[in-house]
Amino acid sequence: MSVRFSLVEAKAPNGYPVHNLNTGLNYTTIQEAINAPETLNGHTIFIDVGIFNENIIVNKALTLQGQNKSATIINGNGTAILTTTNGVMISNLMIQNQVYGSCIELKGVSGCKISNNFIYNSGTQIVVGVSFSDYSSFNNVSYNVIMGNIVAADFQGSSSYNVFSNNQLINNTHEVQLGGSYNRVLDNSFLGGDTYSIIAKGTSNLIHGNQLLESYVGIQVYNAINVTVECNNIVKTIGGIMTYDCQNCSILNNTVIGYEVDEPYSPGTGITTEISAWGRSNGIKIFGNMVEDFYEGICLPGDPNYLYSKCNVSYNKLKNNKYGIHIGGYQYGSNNNTIFCNNLTNNEYGIYILKWGSCNNITANMFFANAYGICLSDAGNNFIKNNILRDYTYGISASGMFSSYNTILSNDLSSGYYGIQCSGSSQNTIFGNAVTHNNNDGIFASECNYANVSSNYMANNNNGLRLFKCNNSMISKNTVKSNNGDGIHVEQSLGNTFVMNSLIDNYGFGIWLFGSSYNFIFHNTFNNTNQAYVMESPSTWDDGFLSGGNYWSDYTGGDSDYNAIGDAPYFIDENNQDNYPLMGIFSDFQVSSESHVQTICNSTISDFQFNGTAISFNVTGTEGTSGFCRICIPHSLINDPYQVLIDGVEPYYVNYTLYDNGTHRWIYFAYQHSAHEVVIVPEFPSFLILPISMIATLLAVIVYKRKHFA
Repeated sequence: MSVRFSLVEAKAPNGYPVHNLNTGLNYTTIQEAINAPETLNGHTIFIDVGIFNENIIVNKALTLQGQNKSATIINGNGTAILTTTNGVMISNLMIQNQVYGSCIELKGVSGCKISNNFIYNSGTQIVVGVSFSDYSSFNNVSYNVIMGNIVAADFQGSSSYNVFSNNQLINNTHEVQLGGSYNRVLDNSFLGGDTYSIIAKGTSNLIHGNQLLESYVGIQVYNAINVTVECNNIVKTIGGIMTYDCQNCSILNNTVIGYEVDEPYSPGTGITTEISAWGRSNGIKIFGNMVEDFYEGICLPGDPNYLYSKCNVSYNKLKNNKYGIHIGGYQYGSNNNTIFCNNLTNNEYGIYILKWGSCNNITANMFFANAYGICLSDAGNNFIKNNILRDYTYGISASGMFSSYNTILSNDLSSGYYGIQCSGSSQNTIFGNAVTHNNNDGIFASECNYANVSSNYMANNNNGLRLFKCNNSMISKNTVKSNNGDGIHVEQSLGNTFVMNSLIDNYGFGIWLFGSSYNFIFHNTFNNTNQAYVMESPSTWDDGFLSGGNYWSDYTGGDSDYNAIGDAPYFIDENNQDNYPLMGIFSDFQVSSESHVQTICNSTISDFQFNGTAISFNVTGTEGTSGFCRICIPHSLINDPYQVLIDGVEPYYVNYTLYDNGTHRWIYFAYQHSAHEVVIVPEFPSFLILPISMIATLLAVIVYKRKHFA
């Protein structure tokens, strides 16, 4: 950008263009006016339109005021104005320098105000627009136009509590170099610049409300502590905000937008935190920013020290980037970061955790229209919880042998292609997720071992759960219903346990096994038109006589001995049968840290409780039909003998001694269906034994006295 000025050399009435407004004296040069003995602290020096080829030293607390900042020109050969005393005011001047030095230098001063000037490098040498040096503090530089300098403003390391605000900075190579402490760069506008608009070091500096357009890098915070970058608007940049070896710095509520390009993604990074091999960086807060149109929206690169990541990335909006949030580098992982409550829309990868990134907490984020919602590539020990994902190709993906020991908990995934996908990893926990309306599998695991897939809700997908070459995993307590393919689809997978899953109304098969042997399948509920398909997959379908097998909605056998186990096996194929099919649905209730109560019941059980003395729960069923419940109670929970009460009355059929193995007692009772309350108590609760004994003793004494002393 170029600016053309018409230089006018004024002719003062008596040839004296410089005036002391307090004394009425006139001078030929500015320095002459300053040096005059009549010029005292607090005086105003007024300067007419003209060109003044001077290098000025201001050593008194004066006001230098130009007539017109476009035509009152101080043309320095070196530092144009050097201020060495406190309380100097400089305004309405064009201040320019053609050689090394500064246009204005504030040296060891405080309380100065530089405002409404045009500060310009008119040559090609290294020139600083405004320099704060030698412990300069509490100065104010505002409403100036600073143009064409190597550095627009330089806050040296000793400066503090200065304010640089509402300036226009145009085509300076480096706009602001911010050091020192407690300095504030506020509400300035930046246009152009070959490298960095703002470079910030030091301690507790504030960069707020600035407008940065077309800079290579907007703001770099380097080797700083407690620096805050907030509410800035950075547009058309390769690098928006960068931190490097920083501690406890905050990046808050900024808008950072890259270039609009014909390629799928603009180059560069919106916000990044870098750590050198010898440095450290921790406690970085990245809150409330809007980041769009970058290769990486927010990047937390690898930490070569494996110690100091610990960034908090929360409440940001990331849109139209290749990577919304990119965690980790290609050599080092990024660890112990918190990624909370961000909104990620239309990125290729919403959150991408690269090699060895571990112990990251990804919680309560919103994902819309990302190809990959959350992607872990060789990243383990991460915690992914309570996220909402919509319209994706892969909702949550974990791949690679190092993507192990991750916890994927209570996420809501819907309307994508694959909900949760794991491959080549081991010992991941997938628990409590809702995975629905996916065009392919709700949860798909390939070549994964020792996984725990539990308590998930998988509905209206193609297959609810698909396992391929997965071994020794636990699949438990999942609800898998109304899927267009199979509820659980298993291929070439060995030694897995399927227990307490509810497979309901799946269009294909409840469970489908091919080339999958030595699996254990029991205590599940099968209620599908086609219950099981098995090929080359001999497996075990029950847990023995006392524990039982599975509930099959199409089982036609009876229960002549009233033990909730079918009299005949449930046949699947020549190599597979459930020897002890259940007559009702199996449930397991944890009533204390060490005790479980298990039921087989054809009623719906609700409000199951243990109050320390008694077990209680509600049962409901179709009015007028017969209901039953078999319950297994640990002796350590309630001492036998027991009493069963249904709505306060013992049921019409009860067997208190169905089975006992020394540690548990099984009892069985039946009733007519409606809504009932069931209570199971010891026949003589322990808290009644002592009072009853005392009453019996008292009655014996009374009888004895009446008999012998009447």
